[in-house]
Amino acid sequence: MYKKFVQSILVVLVAGLIGDASAADISWDGGGTDSLWITAANWDGDTLPTAGDDAIIEMDPGATIDASVIADALNVRIGDVAGSTGRVIMTGGTLTIHKTGGGGPGLWIGNRGTGYFDMSAGTITAEHVYLPRNNTGKGYMTMTGGDITTGQSLTLGLHAGEYAELNMSGGTIDVGSMLRCPDGGQAVLNMSGGTINVSGTFYIVRRGSSGNANTAGHVQLDGGTITADDFEMDPQGSGRPATMDITGGTLIINGDKVDKINTYIANGWITAFGSDGSGINVGVAGSKTVVSAGLSWNPSPGDGATDVPVDAALSWSPGLHAVRHDLYFGTSFDDVNSATATNDPAGVYKGSQDVSTYEIGGLEMSRTYYWRIDDIGAPPADSVSKGSVWEFSVEPFAYTIARENIIATASSSNSPEEGPENTVNGSGLSEDGHSTTLTDMWLSSSGEPGSAWIQYEFDRPYKLHQMLVWNYNGSMILTSYGLKEITIECSSDGANWTQLGNVYELTQASGAKDDAQYTTIAFDCEPVKYVKITANSNWGGGVFDRYGLSEVQFLYIPLYAREPQPGSEAKNVNPDVTLSWRAGRQAAEHNLYVSTDEQAVADGSAPLTVVTEARELMSLDLGQNYYWKVSEVNMAETPSTLDGEVWSFATRDFLVVDDFESYNDIPVEEGGNPVYLTWVDGFDNPATNGSTIGYVIPFEPTMESRIIHGGGLSVPFMYDNNLKFSEAVRSFSPAQDWTKNGIKALSIYFHGDPQNSVEQMYVKVNGSRIAYDGDPAHIKPTEIEYMERGMWKLWNIDLASLGVDLQSVTELAIGFGDETTPTAGGSGVVYFDNIRLYASAPEPPEEIWLEAEAATTTGANWKLYDDPTASGGRHIGSEDGDGDDNTEPPGVEWVASYDFTVTGGTYKMLFRAQQANSDSFWVRIPTATSQNLEDQDLPGTGWVRFDAIDVPRGEWGWDEVYSELSHGMQVFETMNYTLPAGVNTLEIAKREDGVFLDAILITNDVD
Repeated sequence: MYKKFVQSILVVLVAGLIGDASAADISWDGGGTDSLWITAANWDGDTLPTAGDDAIIEMDPGATIDASVIADALNVRIGDVAGSTGRVIMTGGTLTIHKTGGGGPGLWIGNRGTGYFDMSAGTITAEHVYLPRNNTGKGYMTMTGGDITTGQSLTLGLHAGEYAELNMSGGTIDVGSMLRCPDGGQAVLNMSGGTINVSGTFYIVRRGSSGNANTAGHVQLDGGTITADDFEMDPQGSGRPATMDITGGTLIINGDKVDKINTYIANGWITAFGSDGSGINVGVAGSKTVVSAGLSWNPSPGDGATDVPVDAALSWSPGLHAVRHDLYFGTSFDDVNSATATNDPAGVYKGSQDVSTYEIGGLEMSRTYYWRIDDIGAPPADSVSKGSVWEFSVEPFAYTIARENIIATASSSNSPEEGPENTVNGSGLSEDGHSTTLTDMWLSSSGEPGSAWIQYEFDRPYKLHQMLVWNYNGSMILTSYGLKEITIECSSDGANWTQLGNVYELTQASGAKDDAQYTTIAFDCEPVKYVKITANSNWGGGVFDRYGLSEVQFLYIPLYAREPQPGSEAKNVNPDVTLSWRAGRQAAEHNLYVSTDEQAVADGSAPLTVVTEARELMSLDLGQNYYWKVSEVNMAETPSTLDGEVWSFATRDFLVVDDFESYNDIPVEEGGNPVYLTWVDGFDNPATNGSTIGYVIPFEPTMESRIIHGGGLSVPFMYDNNLKFSEAVRSFSPAQDWTKNGIKALSIYFHGDPQNSVEQMYVKVNGSRIAYDGDPAHIKPTEIEYMERGMWKLWNIDLASLGVDLQSVTELAIGFGDETTPTAGGSGVVYFDNIRLYASAPEPPEEIWLEAEAATTTGANWKLYDDPTASGGRHIGSEDGDGDDNTEPPGVEWVASYDFTVTGGTYKMLFRAQQANSDSFWVRIPTATSQNLEDQDLPGTGWVRFDAIDVPRGEWGWDEVYSELSHGMQVFETMNYTLPAGVNTLEIAKREDGVFLDAILITNDVD
């Protein structure tokens, strides 16, 4: 990526070895009488590192951080120089590493030497944690407890030549953006307990192509939980070993990644019990993919769940080889954890279960329960395999109305800082009680004896259970301002009021800091939206003429429908959806309203469905925004109907016929799914059918993994029409209904090849043929258009024009040529991807093609080259020796700008570029209204560094424009820009010299 080694070595030495030039390097010398970090005598010059200093530890044993230590540093470098060894032991306290931004700041467990970090408790906060940071380094960490938070990455083995090992049995690591095991080095993560949460991607071998023969990553997951937004194993396809073995513990990934995980299992990259992938559970739980060893998993209620309904039942996903399950259930962790089927003193064993559900019976409110599932007949032997203990807590009888849903007003306030809002905003209230700070409370003005009042308005009517009142807690005699005798009134509309009970007396506050006294007042009335408290007297006995309160909380019984599924404003919902919700506690039945008209749902004029269960299966249309609400009905209550809030969701735009992601090269007898068994080609009839579906090169993949429209795979369709036709057929059993959900169109994405012979493409549905109505030459793109992720063509087919029974589709065929009258045609390959059904045919992607040499304005320093291999015979670029601009863009002399017109929306870009000696540009669209990333060192400018362009050196190739660096780390995320309709401007500037640019594609096909 950076080519000028001789010039850049100084930068590496300065930035990589001595840190920030303005920071002092303070080294550990162990000169004190103890090993504590905070002992100044242990540091060079008897100077304790501060937040502005780099702390360097090159001794073993080295520093200890215990519960008494608060440690600060700009960076921490353990085992800094080659040949050195350093160690830190942490048993408590805190370590805060303050440097952020570029250059990989943070905790370096090993730099060029060897670093050790042993952690059993305490808290670490750093931008990055590296094991180690630079080549020749080795990093080792043992973690049995404590908490680590990184603003950006946790990296095990950043560069080739490094070795990292993390052994984790407890504690929590929260990773801000990326976990690399390794990046380009060699790394092992052994995990038997604890939790790792990754707000980004978890990689096993992230950049194997930048590694060496020793580059490898292995995760041994024997316990604990790893949760990540995404998960990738060797995404560059480098062939470097990337493996995970699971015997316990769980990997949880956001979204449906089942196909990806199954591919890794099929590759032999993910195994169980040190054997193969047959002992691995992979499934979707809610919106997450869960990967675990072959024991029972996916508990419901979920492990750690709170607010569980009292009528909840237990369920779980069975282990792969379990034939039945032993269930343990109780209120004591120890009882559930230690019991066996034959030794059960607490009576928690509930018997052997042949199914994966269990009706508990009535649960006790506000109680915590524990349960365990043991698999019988599970791997590794046909014996009882003990499961983990799961827990959940049951819903309370009443809930607190959220502060933001209450508006407080009063007859008066002593000052603007002593307003009624202080009684509901939590100011001054802690777990121990209320403060004595006067501006944390409400106090009326003087002169309102017997008439001062405070009123609360809720966002909707609530069935109130209790009101908790903390009286005025001014210091000493000021507690006399507290309300004594009060009258409480309730209203559903703010106009008609009903008094609650008679006169109530509130407890006088103590005047002590953190006063914990409060008065509980019970409510037993219809749902109300307003509560008004009138002060009849205070605790001043007539001497004080002001009235005050500290805090008021309202507890309610949940009568309204809540917790909708799909969640409100959910996107991409399957149109065949089960609408479900948490029922109101006293509901006997439910009035369900669903419509695309929001107002009709709100006013109750939308179609009504009455149900007795809190769920209903609906068959809806594709590509629609739906609104719905549930009104809870109980004729024995007043009012008998409670209207719920209006929720919304959007159904997905399409249904998938085939996205080609599920096919693999595993032998059929081992459960494989080769594409040619689903799409039948001309293999059995080559004399008349010249089609071949999937590559047929021995020991090579069948599917295409680079020329793809979406996901990770497309299918190559080879045709040979020399006196024959070429056709592949997919059959459907059972037949598919292509009229449901408002389906009207079939769409197919295809990608040609410049070497193709032009042949007529066609599709058949149930034998009815329709020819491609676009330019036949679309299957033979020009060289400039031929790219991996660009120039996919979209073919939309009006299904009604086929004239067949679309309610019973049994066959779909794709072909080339004339199957009735074959001619002496040619041959070629066309790639197909994302065959979909739509209610409304999607618009073809917008594409703006630009020649690099045809810029609106070209900086004077750009070189112009004649080149017959360039798309227009010319291209622009820079020469080796023109200089690099690594940290910020150069002046206008090195900026090429391009004006282009779009219809508006979200766009991405692709460059046709060539690495002469280097591989990066600066890129921005200053007219964009938003973009997903920008360079963190240049905020507000829109510039991103498009670095490590993925094209072969010395050859032209296409690559998506992405941000190499953002938020202080390498991200390599494709740039998406929101552009207004009309003319926009693209700016491209030199970053490293020796890079050529030929052509640019701007498209809204961001998928």
